[in-house]
Amino acid sequence: MAIVIIACNLTVLLVHHLTPALHVPISVFIKSLAYADLWVGVNCALNIGVTFARGWPYGLWTCKLIGYLLLVVVLVSITTLTCIGIERYTAIQNPINYRSVVTYKRARICVILIWVLCGLVFLPAFFNWGMDVDIHGSCPLFWRYNISFGFFLISILIIPNLLISIICYIRIIHTLVARQRWLQTTGSTFNGPQQQNACQKQHEKLMAKIGLAIMSAFYITWLPYVASSFIRYLDLANIPQDLYNGTLYLGISNSFLNCVIYSISHQAFRDGFKNLVKRCCCSKQTKSYESGSPGWSRRTTGSNSPSTIHDTSIRIQKLDKNQIKSQPLKMTNN
Repeated sequence: MAIVIIACNLTVLLVHHLTPALHVPISVFIKSLAYADLWVGVNCALNIGVTFARGWPYGLWTCKLIGYLLLVVVLVSITTLTCIGIERYTAIQNPINYRSVVTYKRARICVILIWVLCGLVFLPAFFNWGMDVDIHGSCPLFWRYNISFGFFLISILIIPNLLISIICYIRIIHTLVARQRWLQTTGSTFNGPQQQNACQKQHEKLMAKIGLAIMSAFYITWLPYVASSFIRYLDLANIPQDLYNGTLYLGISNSFLNCVIYSISHQAFRDGFKNLVKRCCCSKQTKSYESGSPGWSRRTTGSNSPSTIHDTSIRIQKLDKNQIKSQPLKMTNN
C-alpha cells in the first residue's frame, strides 16, 4: 500500500505540473491533497520497520515528529476538502465573478495558510499533549488512546469541516438541478458565446462532481476506523483485531483513491497522464539513440564519437533542404 500510495500521488503531482489545462485554482487544492496523501504513504513505509524491529527503531524525537506530521496532513486533507467545496460553491453560484474572485495565486496563498495553521494547531501535540510515548510500539498511533484529544479532533476540527462541506454540496446540487430543469422547460439552444458559456458551466458541473466524489470517499473510508477506535476505547463492544485492522487499511486506502477518481472522471487528467507516459517513452528512445547501438556505428563512417554523429545529422539536414527546393521544379516541369 505504501508503494501504491507514493506512486499514485507522485503521478498526480507530475500530471498537474506538466499539463497546462490543469493549471486552474482547484488544481492547487488537489495538489495539496496529493502532498498530504504522499506523506501518508511515507508514514506507512516508515512503519514497516516497526514489524521487523519489534518496536519503533528511529528514536524518540523521530517518533514525535512523524506522529505530529501525520496529524497535520490529516487535518490538511480535511480542511482542503472544505476549501474545494467552497471553491465549487463559488463557481456554481456566482460564475460571472468567479474568475476575478478565485484566482490561481489566491488559491496558492490559501493552501499555504492551511498548512501553516494546521501545523500551529497541533503544536501542543508535539509537546506530548494527548500522547503516551512508547517507542517499543508503533509510536505515531498512540494518540488515539486519549479521549480528550480524540474529542478535540472530532468536535472542533472534523465535524465543522464536514458540515461546511455538506452544506456547500447541497447548495451546489440544488442549483444544478434547478438549472437543468430551466433548460428543459425553456428548450433553449445556444449559439456562439452562449454555447461557450454552456460548455464552461458543464465543466464546472464536472469539477463539482469530482469534488463531491473526493469528499465522499474520504469520509466513507475513514469513518469506520474512527468509530471502531472509540468503540474499543470506551469498551462499548468487542471488535476483533482483524476487523479493526481492516478499518485502518480502508482509511489508508483513501490516499490513492483520488488518483483513481481523477483518471475515471477527468478527461484533461487522462490526456495529461498519456502525455506523461509518451514523454517518458520518448526520453528513453532518445537516450538509446544517443548511446549508440552496433548497427548505428556500422552505418556511420566507422567512428562512434559525438562529432561524427553531429556531422552526419548536418548532412541529412542539407539533403532534406535540397529535396525540398528541388520538389517545386519537378512539379513545374511535369
